[in-house]
Amino acid sequence: MAQARTPFDRPEWWALLARYCGLTPCIALYPAGERAVVWPLASDGKTAIALANFYSFTARPLTARPEALSEGLLAIARDLRGRFARVRLDHVPNECGEAAAVHAALEQAGWSVRGMQDDTNHVLDLAGRNYDAYLAARPGRLRTTLARKASKLRTHVRRAPGAGDWEHYERIYAASWKPEEASQAFWQAFCHREADAGRLRFGMAYKDDEPVAAQIWTVEHGTAFIHKLAHLPGFDHLSPGTVLTAALMRHAIDDDRVAMVDFGTGDDRYKRDWMERQRPRYRIDALDPARPANRPRIAKRAVQARLVGAEKPRYRRADTADGASMAATTANDVTPVSPNTASADDAIDTRLRAVLADVLGLDAERVAAFDADTGLFGHLPELDSQAVATLLTEIEDRFGIVIDDEDVDGEMLETYGGLRSFVRAKCDAAA
Repeated sequence: MAQARTPFDRPEWWALLARYCGLTPCIALYPAGERAVVWPLASDGKTAIALANFYSFTARPLTARPEALSEGLLAIARDLRGRFARVRLDHVPNECGEAAAVHAALEQAGWSVRGMQDDTNHVLDLAGRNYDAYLAARPGRLRTTLARKASKLRTHVRRAPGAGDWEHYERIYAASWKPEEASQAFWQAFCHREADAGRLRFGMAYKDDEPVAAQIWTVEHGTAFIHKLAHLPGFDHLSPGTVLTAALMRHAIDDDRVAMVDFGTGDDRYKRDWMERQRPRYRIDALDPARPANRPRIAKRAVQARLVGAEKPRYRRADTADGASMAATTANDVTPVSPNTASADDAIDTRLRAVLADVLGLDAERVAAFDADTGLFGHLPELDSQAVATLLTEIEDRFGIVIDDEDVDGEMLETYGGLRSFVRAKCDAAA
């Protein structure tokens, strides 16, 4: 299809997710010739979810005729009501109006729909610049780091992993600051496939002869995608990740002559040094009101909306958003807190602060300084009406609790201490 211009839009990517990441594909198709719409979904029991995970930069419906998108989505949304009780989507972009079209189609098909921004995508438009012109516009601290450290390391960019490269990558990744990888087999299969297609850019940095940093990029249709980065922490003083990123950036810009670089999702501060523009990514959560089990949650949403004056989200098509980031989680990510342990309060406090930082886009140090009397709703400008609804849903998901309609009032959100006590009581009741 004409829109399938990224790794995440291809059946091969979906097959890898199914094979290595435990997803069960449920590809929705509106068969209408040139006006056909393909919507990559997966089945999670009674819920249809995006056929995506944290490896995916986007998850969107596809069509060769953009004017047919709304028509096809509406037909699929109506069909989904006979198959699923809920549709929960993450990573939905809106550069071509996809998020807005999905939301509208679900509403027209009778679903109770809520949408919110849940992540940020950092990108770079080269606008004809070569690498030297691009580098001249980088922050001074980045240029200084490269000037001081680049000569101390050797870098190499390959279009296919060489002998021993994959073993070096796995060793570096295992020792790096990265969390445990969900599936190294996924990335090995992906890299071999992309190398065969000529799209892979496999970077390695060396101190003398020791590999100390590794990165996986791909290039297609004028865009370089930055997938994986890792370095050995014992070499932080040499900034190997920074030096290797610069080498791959030079290769992508001057050799591949890309027009754009896509740094994926996550509002990590270091990405702002390399990229120049942010694009929002959306979560869309739809419930079938005809299912009795959904009615309490729909009622709770209505109460929340009345409490905080929540409005229908304004899906931005312009690529200039600086929206707050949020770490996407699913029900499978929930780790319940055991209430009757000495560390239970600390565990709840730590996790709750992380939720607030993620949902509101707050600096971790600022959230760490919150005490029991720190004001929240009505005091933090970041906690606006739409953020409250997002916050409550995220607390439910991450703590494995249910927040009933009658629980939602201004008092529980007035201070950090009040919210923490509320969450602790809910965890105790759920145990």
